Amino acid sequence: MEQQPTNIWIWSAIAVLWLLPLLSFVIGLVLWRKRKDGLGKFSTSLLAVSTLLSWIIFGVNFGVPESFFSVSWWTVGDTEFSFSLALSGITQLLLVIVNTVSLLVHVYSLEYMKDDPGKNRYFACLGLFTFSMLGIVLSDSLLLIFCFWELVGTSSYFLIGFWYKKQSAALASFKAFLVNRVGDLGFLIGICLIYAIFKTLSISELQGMVDAIQWKGEVFNFEKNGELISSSPFMFTVISICLLGGAVGKSAQFPLQVWLPDAMEGPTPVSALIHAATMVAAGIYFIARVFFLFTPPALFIVAFIGAITAVMGAVAAISQYDIKKVLAFSTISQLGFMVLALGVGGREEGLFHLATHAAFKAGLFLAAGSIIHAMHRFAHESQAHFDAQDMRLMGGVRKYMPTTFLVFLLLAMAISGIPMFSGFLSKDAIITKAFSWASAEGGVRWVVPMLALFSAFLTAFYMSRLVMLVFFGSNKTPGLGNKGGLTENGKLITIPLLVLVGGSLWIWFNWNPFGQGSWLMDLVATGRSTISGLYLETTNEIPHKTIAIISILVSLTGVGLGYVMYDEDEHQAIAELEEKTSKPGFWSELSFNNWYLNELYDQTVVYSFNQLTRASSWADRRVIDPVINLTGVLTVVVSVVVGWFDKKVVDGLVLLTVRITEFFGNIARSLQGGAVQKYIAWSLFFTLLVVTWILIK
Repeated sequence: MEQQPTNIWIWSAIAVLWLLPLLSFVIGLVLWRKRKDGLGKFSTSLLAVSTLLSWIIFGVNFGVPESFFSVSWWTVGDTEFSFSLALSGITQLLLVIVNTVSLLVHVYSLEYMKDDPGKNRYFACLGLFTFSMLGIVLSDSLLLIFCFWELVGTSSYFLIGFWYKKQSAALASFKAFLVNRVGDLGFLIGICLIYAIFKTLSISELQGMVDAIQWKGEVFNFEKNGELISSSPFMFTVISICLLGGAVGKSAQFPLQVWLPDAMEGPTPVSALIHAATMVAAGIYFIARVFFLFTPPALFIVAFIGAITAVMGAVAAISQYDIKKVLAFSTISQLGFMVLALGVGGREEGLFHLATHAAFKAGLFLAAGSIIHAMHRFAHESQAHFDAQDMRLMGGVRKYMPTTFLVFLLLAMAISGIPMFSGFLSKDAIITKAFSWASAEGGVRWVVPMLALFSAFLTAFYMSRLVMLVFFGSNKTPGLGNKGGLTENGKLITIPLLVLVGGSLWIWFNWNPFGQGSWLMDLVATGRSTISGLYLETTNEIPHKTIAIISILVSLTGVGLGYVMYDEDEHQAIAELEEKTSKPGFWSELSFNNWYLNELYDQTVVYSFNQLTRASSWADRRVIDPVINLTGVLTVVVSVVVGWFDKKVVDGLVLLTVRITEFFGNIARSLQGGAVQKYIAWSLFFTLLVVTWILIK
């Protein structure tokens, strides 16, 4: 056993906070089918302890150099595979984010899921999900990360398809699981290439080898255990793109973002957990961990994938009427922003936005869940039947749910990049970094910061649209505003909302609400790409104030446009126009149908596989089965012929041999009868034969 902890109690605390969610899952398995209400409170208590420990570690270990804990797993040849963990600034940050959001979701779920018969199964799956995500955060081995990576996918499959009797939920969970496996294939290939070249899967060891890189023309030279290892920049680019595949799937980037909107079929707290800081954040976190392996060509691809995803997600959110789908496409767009930041070299900026996004996006989902929960309660009490998530059936909700309205409004301002909120600081940092990168490199790279600004504008617009449709205007559902109609939810739902809106204020990240960056960026500044540093020596810094002013104007323009277009008091709502229009415009349809990506995949990938399976089925029935049947018939015929041949020929020859042997045996036996006269007679007979033969010769 090898360990290099700062303090042994810190690693003990890490072990406890990591295993407590697993204990919640194990207890949940025991009480899976028992109708008891204690599991939710017990699981929440365990998560509270885990969260407290993560905050203590964050405070005590703040600024301490990275430390490791490693236990030998198994050995293959000269390579030792270890169960290795790492504790660094980025690890501490993610421990706090994952545990805090998970705890708030647990508290929220105590009220939201209290009447669901499967609540024990629900809390058990939440525990497994949290444990798996913490495993990704803590692991220092690519192999160990991949194991927990797949476990996160499995537990998310259970949560998305929680209401499995509902066909759409079952299909959504299957779709999420399948699409993620496509990206994970690239991840696995990247791991295999790394092992084939470097004979190690330890991230810290790989970092050390890259830090000691020797540039020899077109070749990178490394040393491991005194042995010289060479590799080309092209191979590093291939490895980077393969690893990117896993992040593209898990973090719903183009072209694998189609699973995330369908994941809304799970309970709303699950949506908050998956979309805010856990599953979808895993891809961003992973790229940040292995950022030192990415070459400039690979980062160029990362930047454009992020920019395209950011715009596509934002455009798709504009025309949605399901409140959760608006937020789902918003998540895709914000994740694209983070990937864009990583691609332009803004590793710290991307992680900064990951942290701020965790608070305001979890809050937005939980606030939307509060509205949906109240709408369901009203529908149940009034025995009405309507879609509780359709924003066209809401309107005027601020009058009946003032706390939820205030929380949602503030969080919408945060995600829209309005000053005084954390979202402005992190978005401003990313856009500034993107402009600096484009200014240094030039050419087509200028498209990236422009798309980032456009995405920021669209974000402000669709969030303004959402707020206007849901909270302003008149009620669209009869009886919604009556006494006893739509009312605020209990404290277990509202308290997590207030905590998250408090965490979305600027003060926690920078004393100056218009300042540049955050102290958090310094915390996660380890692990930068030395390979990229061989190519990019300088960047042109764009004045921060200029970008900040542009960013603020873009966001305010989006908010204002949304207010003007969807204010019923001044103008006829665009929503009503869309309802009355028999032939919606092309761009509206394109937005509502998410760029027809699902249809595209149905007509290409799914259709191709269906055709392949049909062809395989036809070949099985028409070719393989007849060949097998013919082989069977021929085998029977051959066996009959062989049987006949064996019986009539082989057996006949054997019997003939027996008869001949018996005949000559009888003759020989007759000669040996014991009569002397016969012996003399036969002797004379054979003597005459011999004499006759001699005379003839």
